This record gives sequence, C-alpha cells and structure tokens, in this order.
Amino acid sequence: KVKLQDDKLPFPADFPSPTPVLLAGKSPRGDHKHVVVAEIGGGKPAATITHDPFPDGGGLESPLDWVGVFLPTSNSNSLSHKWHCAIPPRSPPSVEWVQRPVAVLLVDMQVDFFQKSEPVSTSFPRLPDAVASLLTAARRSGAEVVHVRERSNSVDSPWFAFWKEMNPGRDPTVTPEAEAFAREEKNERVFAKSTYDAFLDTGLDTYLRSRGIRTLLIGGLVTSACVLLAASGAFQRGYRPLVVEDCCGDRSVDLHRQTLSAEDRRSFGVVDLAFALSVLEES
Repeated sequence: KVKLQDDKLPFPADFPSPTPVLLAGKSPRGDHKHVVVAEIGGGKPAATITHDPFPDGGGLESPLDWVGVFLPTSNSNSLSHKWHCAIPPRSPPSVEWVQRPVAVLLVDMQVDFFQKSEPVSTSFPRLPDAVASLLTAARRSGAEVVHVRERSNSVDSPWFAFWKEMNPGRDPTVTPEAEAFAREEKNERVFAKSTYDAFLDTGLDTYLRSRGIRTLLIGGLVTSACVLLAASGAFQRGYRPLVVEDCCGDRSVDLHRQTLSAEDRRSFGVVDLAFALSVLEES
C-alpha cells in the first residue's frame, strides 16, 4: 500500500504487463474516500479502472490517495496471487427446466436506459441485435411477448423522495419511451411500473396467469436492478424465469456478469441467446 503524491507513485516503477491494483481516492458522490480495482503498467501511461463496486461506475476524483499492489507469497497456506472463483463450475442449462407455455418478458428496454446511458450502450453494443433476434423468434413461433416499462416520477414512485436524498442533484424521473429495437407490435401487452419491481401493482402477474404462462425468457435493463428484481419476483410467484444474458445490459460488463453469477440457479436460471432461440423454435 503506497501513498500517492500528486496522483503519482513517489518512486519510479516498471510493470511490464498489466497489473491489478486497488486505487483509493475521493468519491464523486461526496466528501469521502472510495476504492476501485484498476490496472497499471503494460505500456499504459495511467491506471485503467477495471471494476467500480458502486453501481453508477463513477470512478474516482482527484486527489488520489493510495495504491495497493497485490504481491505473490511463497507460503502455500496464506493468500495466493492467483484469483480463485468462489462458485464451482456449473453444468449447461437444461431444456428440462422449460415448461410451456413460454413467454418473452422485456424489462425497461427504454431510451433512458440504453441510448441515453453511455456506460450501458458502450458496454453492450450487441444488445440491440440480440433483442431483435429474440423478438423475431418469439413472434415467428407465436409465443407471448410482454413488455414492462418504467415511468418513475415523484407522484407514483414511493421511493422517489428518499432516492433524491441519497443522490443530491440528480433526478430519477424516467420516461417510458421504448428503444426502436424493442417496440411492441400489435396485440403485445405493455405494463407500466413505477418501482424497480415488474410485478408490484402492475397487473403483470394476473395477466401471465390468465395466459397460463409457465416459463419466462427475460431480457432487459439494467441487469443488477430491474432485471434482477423482475426475475426474482417471477421466481417467488412460481414461474420459471430464465434470464437471457445476451439480451441484458448494465453500467459495466463486470457488474452484469457478477449479478448473473451470484443469482444463477438460486432465484433464476441464466441462459444464452442460442438456448432461448432453440426453446422458441420448439414452440
């Protein structure tokens, strides 16, 4: 752990390959310290942030405080310089998870969350094509397609005031304008929500039950918030939610993957686009 001077190391150092470090500095959200994971070296003149534990991915502001470098150890009983995955390898998703009828559920595929959110749109440039492929397959097969869109506002959203207290100067108002690649077609139902939960006071559950839906192929924005709550909400109501990872996005690829890895096979299954397309083709 080395104290920085003017945002720089106080001594010459050469890291020929990219090296993971902890980097501490001023938080952009207030007068307190924040720590991120970064890489230094490898021919780059400055550190590159690779993971920000705060969801907005705001990083750090100057002045930077210290850098923590991971060093290998010769003691096999102590910490190793190698990263170890805490989750054991999983077998591929099973088609036996699918009970029919199947529906596609798109959550918050809106301009505010993709086109107007540079971290999301730049991190997931292939999302529009993946969602378009999912919708095409669903419509061709005759599967139900359902859309849920957020319309957060100060009147209908009970969390609105507290959110603004926690995030001074920011406005969480959301308009329900859909992205062009995810607009509904005739006879496709659209449900509006004023919270993160797609099932809370929306009528979605009643509608899905009236259609006899058993399995949901879920895509949406963002993975760590409304997609997570929609999928876990479906699970708790007795549906079989399968989150299509290629059809979701977040403020960083890291956050997206961490969310799916943490919940996979606990409150929903995680499948890729190819799996989802095969399910719809069999419909």
